[in-house]
Amino acid sequence: MRESSYLLRILNSLELGDKSLSEELVRESSELKKILGSVSSNVSESLKKN
Repeated sequence: MRESSYLLRILNSLELGDKSLSEELVRESSELKKILGSVSSNVSESLKKN
């Protein structure tokens, strides 16, 4: 996930392809990282309690 986000940011900065689509993909990638990080944290805390 981290590598994909990195590559998307590079492509966005190089202005390759559709700029609005590129920006949207960078935002979605960031949102997915936050969601997955939150899920991972919650699962980890839940497992520690059991």
